[in-house]
Parts: sequence; structure tokens; C-alpha cells
Amino acid sequence: MKRIISLLLAAMMVALMLCSCSANKAGNGTSSGTAGNDAVESVESEAKEEPNVLFTWKIKIDGVEYTLPFDFSELAAQGYAINPKYDQDLPGHKYMIMGPTPKKDDLSLDVQFWNPTDDTKKVSECQIGQISFRGNSKHEVILPGDFKYDALTLTVDDIIAKYGEPDEKIDSDDFIIITYKQDVYSSIKFTVYKDEAKKDYGSLTLQNLV
Repeated sequence: MKRIISLLLAAMMVALMLCSCSANKAGNGTSSGTAGNDAVESVESEAKEEPNVLFTWKIKIDGVEYTLPFDFSELAAQGYAINPKYDQDLPGHKYMIMGPTPKKDDLSLDVQFWNPTDDTKKVSECQIGQISFRGNSKHEVILPGDFKYDALTLTVDDIIAKYGEPDEKIDSDDFIIITYKQDVYSSIKFTVYKDEAKKDYGSLTLQNLV
């Protein structure tokens, strides 16, 4: 009888040891799987690109910051005005390619007016949806990331070093055009001339019709 009891106890101990080993293996498998998921999530997180600072659409003109598009009234507050004769109606969700030029003393701005509303409005009640600067501009222009635009000294390498590879690049004999695009109606385009004597032909155009 004692021998039978001893055999039963031995069998129970072996069974308990086997259960313990199986639990440990299952636990290790779960731990390993979690670590693997964490690694995948980490890689995916690193792969997500930071948005280009250009697409904050913040620009300083002569020390005053604007966020494109912005109301013409913001320019008017700085002393800019348009000829009343050209303050015509602009239908809703339309922009004006050849509109009036905002002027202030001997300064002027090359802009496109944009009406993002459903209603027809006077140009002076609309927004500035696009603004351009030429190489001979008298304005001090600071782009997002505190990048000063100066067509006379700017190089393509300077732009790419600041904002990364462009979405589009056109390389001609005389100039290079590089464009950063957020979507069809939102882009920043730099035109840089290769010949130092033609640098002042360079230009910058920011368009954000949203």
C-alpha cells in the first residue's frame, strides 16, 4: 500500500513540474510578442515625416507676420490701399489673376485676391490668396523657419538645405525652378537664376487658396 501511495505522489510531482514548464514557455512567448510589436510601432513612428515648415504659411513682410491666405484688411492696417476704381465684385470661390495692386508710398505688392465665401464681395473685402516677390523687391521677406528671402544671394542649395527636396524641379539653361506642393492650389515656388548678373530676375511665389 505504501508503495502505491509513493508512486502516486511521484506521478503528481512530475505532472506539476510539466505544468510549470508549459506556463513559463507561454509567458515568455507573450513577452517576446509584445516586444516585437513595440519595435514595429517604433519603426513606423520614425518613418512618419514631419510636415514641411513651409506649410505653416507664415510669412513676415517688412517685420509684420501674415498667415496666407489673409484678409486684405491686414494689409490695409499697415497702410496699403488699392485704387477704388478697381475695387470690383469678386464672386464666391473665385480668385482674380489680374487684380488691383496694393500700394503704400513707393512700395507695392504683387498679389492675387481670393474670395473663399459663397457670396460675391468687393475685392477689398476678400483675402490675399497668392503673393509674389521679384529679385528687385524692396521688401524684407522672412519665410517660415526664419529663412530670409534674397534673390540676389539665394541658391538652390540654400533652399534645399532649409526645406528639403522639392516636389518638382525644372532645370533650364538660365534658371532653376523648384516647387514645394501641399496640394493643387497650395504651393511655394522659387525661381533662381544661374547667372549672377541675372539674379534679380529671380522670384518667389506663395499660393494657398483654401
